[in-house]
Formats: sequence, C-alpha cells, structure tokens
Amino acid sequence: MRRVFRFFTVAFVFAAGVFLTAGVAIGAPAAEGSTDGEVVLSVWTEAGQINDELQPMFDLYSAAHPNVTFNVSTFAMENLNEIVPSALASGAEDLDFLFLIGHGQAQGFGEKGLLRDLTPYYEQYDWYSQQYAGAAEELTASDGNLYFLSIDFVTYGINYFNKAIFQEAGVAPPRTLEDLFQVSDKIQRAGYATWAIGNKWHWTVRQLAESLSLRLIPEGDYDTLVNWRGLSSQEKKDNLHLMRSDGVLQVFEMLKQAAERNMFIDGFNTLDDGGGRLAFTEGKAAIYSSGSWAVGLIRDEAPDMDLDYFIMPAHQGRTSFPASYGNALAIPSYTSGEKLEVILDFLNSMLQPEYAMFSFEAGLIPSSTNLSEADIANSVDPVTAGLIKDVGEMGGVLTHYSNWPQEMALEGWDVACQEVTAFTMTPDEAVELIYGIAEATIE
Repeated sequence: MRRVFRFFTVAFVFAAGVFLTAGVAIGAPAAEGSTDGEVVLSVWTEAGQINDELQPMFDLYSAAHPNVTFNVSTFAMENLNEIVPSALASGAEDLDFLFLIGHGQAQGFGEKGLLRDLTPYYEQYDWYSQQYAGAAEELTASDGNLYFLSIDFVTYGINYFNKAIFQEAGVAPPRTLEDLFQVSDKIQRAGYATWAIGNKWHWTVRQLAESLSLRLIPEGDYDTLVNWRGLSSQEKKDNLHLMRSDGVLQVFEMLKQAAERNMFIDGFNTLDDGGGRLAFTEGKAAIYSSGSWAVGLIRDEAPDMDLDYFIMPAHQGRTSFPASYGNALAIPSYTSGEKLEVILDFLNSMLQPEYAMFSFEAGLIPSSTNLSEADIANSVDPVTAGLIKDVGEMGGVLTHYSNWPQEMALEGWDVACQEVTAFTMTPDEAVELIYGIAEATIE
C-alpha cells in the first residue's frame, strides 16, 4: 500500500472552515501530573536549534506544574550520539529522558531493550490520532513496539535558493530533471558554486537520491521498496530483483553525472552539513538542499537573503517528495515511578496547540493535529507556509530509506551515494552493493 502523507489535508484537518481535532478538544488542558512532591527531570538534548525548540515547552510545563524542574544538559550532536548508548546500557548516568536525532535511533535502541515501550501510552492518551494519519506504520519498530514520541514531521529534499544569484545567472528553478544540469552550468558560469552540500554525514546527497528515486523508480516497485521492513522473508525474496531495477540504476547514474559536471561544491564529500550551509548563507553557492528544519538556521545566518525554494522537478507526472518523522523523545527503560508519570504527562501535553506551536520557532512542521488554521497563520515562517501548501498539493511520501533495516540504509544507500559521487564506485557497483546487503538481511 502506498503511504502518502498530505500534510494540509491530513495533518491539519478542516471541514467547512471549522477545525476538527482528533482525540482531544482544542484548548483542553492536558491531564495533570499525579505527583505533589518536587520532581527533577534530567534531560539530554542536542545543543542549538533543538534545545531552543524544546526549552519553551519545558518552561511552559514547569509554569503549570511548579513542582517539576527540567535539568537540561545539551550536547553537540556527534557527542550525544557517542555517549547515549553506554548511558542507556549502564543506567548509571543522571538521565531520565532524552532527545534522539531521527526515529531510527530510537527504534534501534528500543529493540535492544534500552528504551521504554510507549505502546500502552499511545493507547491511553490517543497519541496516534493526535499525530499524522499513518503514524503507526513508521513509528512502530520492527519488534512491533513504540519507543518514542515525535513532536515534528519533516519534509526534505527541499532546495533552497538565493534569488539574487539566480537572477544574476539568468536562471529559474528547473522544471524537468534535465534542466538541473543546464541551470547548474549557468550558475557556474556566473562565478558561483551550484549546490552547497556537505556530505560528510552522508544524508545530504542521499536527499537528492531519495528525491530522484521517487521519480525514477516505477511507482509499483517503489511502493514495495517503501514497505521493505514490513515484508515477510518470502516476499523479500520474491522482490529482491527490485534492488537491481533500472530505476535504482538511473538514480546513481544521475548522481554520477551531477558530480562529473561539478554540480556540488568543491570538497563536498569532506564537508559536514554546516559547512555546506555556510557556503550558501555566505553567498558562495546558489542552492542548499536540506529539510523543513533548515529554515530557522538559514534565517539566523543570512537574515537579509532573498530566499525561496524548489522541489525536485516532476518526472512522468510524479511530484512527491520525501517526508518522515523527525526528532524523537524517548524514555530509558529504567525510568519509573513519579518521574515516569510526569514525563508521560509532559509528552501528552506537547501535542496540545500551545506546545506544538513552538516547533515553528525552528521552521518545523509540528506533528500535532491540534493546530488551527489561525495557529499556523500566526506562527509560521512564510517559507514554511509555502512548504505546507506544497505538501498538501504534491504529497509527501515516506521513502524506502526510512523503512529499510539500518544495514541496508547506512552501509548500503549512504555509502553508495558517497562512493558514486567520489568516483570510487560505479553506478552498477552501487546497485550491487545494495542488492547484496538486502540479500544478506533476508532471514
């Protein structure tokens, strides 16, 4: 079954101009915590934008519950990723709940018994209906349990561009995939790099590959790849040949062609995403590919830039672009008692409008259906407003990458994207890499 998410018609549900809530009435207070004593919650989050988004929610909750204090420790993303596994495994750190980048990490830790299964609380608080339709499919780990609550839903493969550079180069956003190369050539002749990509973390070039695969892989084949994690062993065997399909090969051939024509900024495979973004915000490159979360970062670094965006051009009528649950808030398996009760109540509160709107501070699309049209209009950055409109019209699709086992994603797809663009692997070899890993993972 094709999993298509239309944000404006599914996430924000309107009927005859009246906003409909799912599970909770607009403005209804969240359930009060049952504790009267002092509760200090130790939280680990990523420093910067993520903490800036979460802190107002902590403050709002503490204002309503004066007995609750959030003791927040912030870390650079790479440091957080490094220390979390041992902290969860030992239970010796002062850690009651935490932020994780992407839902895949939470699912992986949960499957190892390191996080609390939140399935009963999804049922108790009706969290499913307060988030996007179809949430169960992506939120559920391969063992059938739920290990996190996500407060945002992101689109990616979004190509932000500097309108002044486009005007100087005499180009407009491409209308076909072939136009990408002509636009890039003209931008380079005007003296600018085309694409500000830092691929050290791999997911940046993968964003382009994901957008291309949505267009180049036939729809029926793509639907099967999207649901790969949910297929039985026999179904995977029967569909393994799709990993070698012409559409998959075309994705890598197009990435190779882009690298050959210097579409990406010099040294992009050794730059991290921040370095790539700075090339864009400092006016050295015309385009920066990222997700809906990047709006706030770009505004902070280049407040005077005349900014717009385009989605990868349609191909044979297909205009969808990648979408996924983003950040995860999870609870260590050892957290219990009063602290667990308060954390669950806080997570429940986060889906209410007064909390969910804070995610607009970072240019994110909140994962809450309890937001009215007025809430959005009063809070959203104009670029994000355009994204919400486009997603409603074009549809955001959960990509096959987001539903693949980690070894297929990280050791296959990510590696193939980097190696092909570094000319150390041919497109045919990239396809065989993914095929071989997929074959090895079939039980």
